[in-house]
Amino acid sequence: MATRRRNDGLRKLCRCSRKRWSECPHSWYLNYKWEGTHHRFSLDRHVGRHIHGKTKAVGIADQIRAGIRSGAPPNGTVVTPAVPKTVTLDQFAAIYLQRAVNNRSNDVSRFKRLCGYELESGDRFGDQPLKAVTEDDLEVFIDDLRADGLATHTVNHYLQEVKAAFRWAAEKSYLDKDPISGRSTKLKRRRGNRRTRRLVGDEEHRLIAAASPHLQRLIIAALECGARHGELLALEWRDIDFARGEITFRAAITKDKENRHVPISDRLRAVLAMVPRNDPAGDPFGDHDFVFGNEIGEKTRSVQKAWQGTVVRMQGHTPKWHPRTKRLQPESQAVYRSADLKFHDLRHEAGSRWLEAGMPLHLVAALLGHSNISTTSVYLNATRVGLHDAMKAIDERRQQDDEPQPMPTAERQDTPPLQVN
Repeated sequence: MATRRRNDGLRKLCRCSRKRWSECPHSWYLNYKWEGTHHRFSLDRHVGRHIHGKTKAVGIADQIRAGIRSGAPPNGTVVTPAVPKTVTLDQFAAIYLQRAVNNRSNDVSRFKRLCGYELESGDRFGDQPLKAVTEDDLEVFIDDLRADGLATHTVNHYLQEVKAAFRWAAEKSYLDKDPISGRSTKLKRRRGNRRTRRLVGDEEHRLIAAASPHLQRLIIAALECGARHGELLALEWRDIDFARGEITFRAAITKDKENRHVPISDRLRAVLAMVPRNDPAGDPFGDHDFVFGNEIGEKTRSVQKAWQGTVVRMQGHTPKWHPRTKRLQPESQAVYRSADLKFHDLRHEAGSRWLEAGMPLHLVAALLGHSNISTTSVYLNATRVGLHDAMKAIDERRQQDDEPQPMPTAERQDTPPLQVN
């Protein structure tokens, strides 16, 4: 007789096999029922860092259960509501955001707009039964987003969110079938204008000069290793191997959920050497402390405000902030928008510099974490670079010829001038 496996409510919500749970990079979750109340935890959120091995996860789960039984549930408790027979879009959104995406802020804001959308009938979208939602309803919502002037990539994020949610609903039997799956669906992403912003002239020097020391290190790191904003902020000291001269961006923090290894350049090594390795009390940071964290090694959530202020100062203006919203005031916001420079542009800049320096396209793709080389080609406008290189090669061959190529002059009259009536 086969032995029935028991996990005592500890599991992972991924498609990996149970045998791979101790090795795969996805998060551990705990379900625990006590005195008729269901509690659910993400262990990563509970401890504030990623829990990898099962042994560690079991220990943390035992602590959580003990806290609940003692009548003092630890921070991070999430009480799972009972699922009614007829699930509305509002109710499903709460379940999906909690179970599938850990209530990420961007996902929450998109579902808030989706559920609050007013249909042509005058009803609120979130009040509709999930099984009554049609592709036509979603198509009208997406068309209205475009009519409101949202950027193409922003609308694509909404599309991606909706498709992922309905696919998950079908997998978990909230729906009998995903209504927007298959090639016949009209809900498809559109290709927007490619962003080609590059640092020109002395912009890099002015940008670094206007930044704080913390942001200076982030800017140089982005330019040297082409990493995303979130990947850099999630980088831990254990991910840096100075002996091998290599940074490992773990699957748990990368967009494609795969490990990526980036060599450390001399410039980046010098910057990392300047990063404080001790807290204010003089204690050294541990392997799990964050490289670009705060003064005590905790993770920095975002540098968006610091970035905006730096870009404004780079333009020769002093940023002014609204005292209540903490956002840039209209005058400073106009200066920031006129610069048209985003932190993600530094990633484009890094890849473009590698390509222009002669690095093969497939190696640039590997450093950027692109699984498909065509993605890198589109991402960096590699075709334009190739055209310039081809034209430069033609010019060099002409210079090597014994006889110079004829150049047009004002006195040369090989062809009669055009007669304009």
